[in-house]
This record gives sequence, C-alpha cells and structure tokens, in this order.
Amino acid sequence: MRYWIYFSSCWCEYAPMKDWDNYRLILALYRSGTLRGAAERLNVNHSTISRRLVLMNKDAGGELFEKTTLGYRSTPLGDEFISAALHIEKITISSERQKRASAEDMSGEINLSVPPPIFQYLLLDDFKRFQQLYPKIRLNINASFELLSLDNSDADIVIRGTDNPPQHLVGRCIGTIRLGYYAQKTYLTNTPENERRWIGRDAQEESPEWIKDSLFPELKIGIRSDDIMTRHQMAVAGYGLTRGACFMAEQERELVRLSDQYTDYSALWVLTHPDLKETPRIRVLSKFLIDCLLEKKGIIEGNV
Repeated sequence: MRYWIYFSSCWCEYAPMKDWDNYRLILALYRSGTLRGAAERLNVNHSTISRRLVLMNKDAGGELFEKTTLGYRSTPLGDEFISAALHIEKITISSERQKRASAEDMSGEINLSVPPPIFQYLLLDDFKRFQQLYPKIRLNINASFELLSLDNSDADIVIRGTDNPPQHLVGRCIGTIRLGYYAQKTYLTNTPENERRWIGRDAQEESPEWIKDSLFPELKIGIRSDDIMTRHQMAVAGYGLTRGACFMAEQERELVRLSDQYTDYSALWVLTHPDLKETPRIRVLSKFLIDCLLEKKGIIEGNV
C-alpha cells in the first residue's frame, strides 16, 4: 500500500517504512555516505546494512540511494524519505528531552560535556564535592573536545569556549579565557637566550603572529603539537617557551609568566537546552558549575 505525505510544499506519494530502525539506517547512510560508515554509526556489520538497504528499496518501491565514486548519494525518492526521517528524529529527540525534563526529584542521569583542560584544571575537585552533595544524581562526564549537541540530546549541559553560542540555548557567560606567555624556571636559567625555542601548535606555522607579538619574536619553533594538553606538559617539562591558557599555567609551580601580555581566546559558557533549564537536577548542576567557575574567574582571565 502506498500513501501520500506533504513534503517540500507539495504532496508526494510514498510507501512508508515498517519501523523506525529503517529510518535510522537512512539517516546513517545519508550522513556517512558509505555502508561502512553507516554500519559504524549503528554498531552493526556493513554487510547487514547492504542487505537491509536491498529490502528497504523493495518496500519503498524504488532505489533510495545510488552508488557513486564518492559514495552513496540519495535519489529523489530517497530525499523524501530522508526528509521524513529527519522529521521523525526531531520529534523523537524532543519527546525524550521533554521526558527527561519532567523528572521532579533530585535523581537520575545528567550528561555533561566539558573540554579536558577545563575538567582537569578548573573542575576536577569540584565534581567530587557535587557527588557528595547529590549522591542520587548519576553524572556522566564526556571530557573531550567533541562538540556534543544539546539539540540532539547528546548532552544535557555543555561547558564551551565560544564567542558565538547558539542563540536558542540558555546559560551563563563566565568570562574570557585568556592566554599568556610562559616557560619553565629551570629552562630559562639553563638555556642561553639564543638557544631557546618555542613550543608550536602545528607543522604549518613557522612565524605566527603570537610569536611576533611576544618578548622573543626572533626565536624559532623547536617542537610542535596540535594538542593543548601536550603543549602544556611539554612546557612544564622544560621543552621550551609557550603561549598557553592562564588557568592551566598559573597552577604550575615550575612555570613563570614571561610578561604581562595576554591574548583573549574566547568567552567561557555554561549552556543547556531551554527544555531542560527548569529540570531540578539540571538546574542545580548548572548553578553549581557556574558558581565554581565564577570563583575562578580571576585565573581564567589571567588576573592573578
């Protein structure tokens, strides 16, 4: 049996899928472009995706995707099912978020996304205190730079360094993350000035502006890393001069600040979805995180 559904300002005839899992497969293939990528998203074997796609094409009455040299591309029929799948996904996510928001007691799970440096240098001890205060709340911390989505319910609260947070989200700006110039004390004492080197960010930068603006613009980059935590640890170990986050460097006894110069990196935000802002456990964790970070605003902004 075929049905009519309103898509893209017109009515289209289509054969509906039998269950939501088929729509999930359509979205996985649409977003990844390959059978293997879709399989990884759904945690199944790629041969399973291939077999299911054949059955889905039969149920839909036509090809949903065509194979190209660049991967799988949706057909016009596939585009209609993708639109339906996106709509169903949006409704499902919203329903789950409303369900989570309806919980009235101070228990249940909270998924928090926070960058590793913020977690380790600003909040590590505070999370232990939160656990003691609210033992019935199960806090799941994703300490990574991965941008988990509040809209897709990948996270309930996110802590992010950004100057342009999505306008529909709610939260609080803590202040400005600032970067300063630092080096290990022993490195400065034992290394002649003409032999000193900078710790760089990546292989592409040879003479970046932040070095030109420093007290030692003539010094070259000696070693590089694209990871902020690695650069910090190398500076503490005496690998060279560095420009790093004030809230990290100022907590290291071995590091000294080279000048009063600093650079504004980004604003620091604690954010949640408006559907969750009145949920008791979300509200209490948001306030807890905001209060903890505001207490450390001085070190975050380099005012120490």
